[in-house]
Amino acid sequence: MKKRKNILNLAIIFASVMTFILFAPSCKKDDTNNSYVAKPIVQAYLAPNQPISIYIKQEILIGSTDTTTQTIDNLVVKIAYSGNTVILTPKGRGIYISDTSCKVIAGQTYNLDFIYNGNEITATTVIPSKPTGLQISATSMVIPPNTYDYSSISPLTLNWNNPDDDYFMVIAQTADTLSPIDTSSHFRHTFFRNQPIKSNTYQLSPRDFSYYGNYSVILYKLNVDYAALYNGSGNNSQNLTKPISNINNGLGIFTGINADTLKVTINN
Repeated sequence: MKKRKNILNLAIIFASVMTFILFAPSCKKDDTNNSYVAKPIVQAYLAPNQPISIYIKQEILIGSTDTTTQTIDNLVVKIAYSGNTVILTPKGRGIYISDTSCKVIAGQTYNLDFIYNGNEITATTVIPSKPTGLQISATSMVIPPNTYDYSSISPLTLNWNNPDDDYFMVIAQTADTLSPIDTSSHFRHTFFRNQPIKSNTYQLSPRDFSYYGNYSVILYKLNVDYAALYNGSGNNSQNLTKPISNINNGLGIFTGINADTLKVTINN
């Protein structure tokens, strides 16, 4: 159950950048493009020591009267790595998962392959190495209840090694939610996520935490393809461009991630 929860947590944390791809601006449904067939959208974040989990749904064309997300089931989804080929098990609702004995390994190359509407859909990713040198300036922070002045509270400073100018993302996720910090707020998030950065340091301020209690502060090492997708997710009705993707004959993301974790407590 814990392994399944870890997979779901990864999907929740990383999936929000996929929203804009649901309506593909380059694929407008009109009289000049009646033959266009909606592409599959792949969502996969492969993490070391976890089974492989992939979510596949269908692109919604601009102008379509059906704006309901349709998942794609019963595909034969293959993953090849290090001379091995694994066929993922369809679980319904667009989810495909490997056997628990198949664990992702850092440094290895993984290849995705399946057929959809007569087209071969492929993608490749390399699993990054684990971040090194992760340190934090303090393991706890005191935030007075319902305070609006955080100027006297020192941020938590993270530092890590980044000799190759890689992309990183910092996430602070609640391990428990004892009570809200600001009871007047109608929106409270159980995790904070920054945008991908090329850096070796980051500061978590009191405003990044919504609840008192214990947090996992996770430093994710990312591939360039995820950073490009994240930075390209600002499409809107005034700025429609072709979605960024590393899926051949499809859309979405098939990428590897790796992480290191520290524990932090937020007290009142």
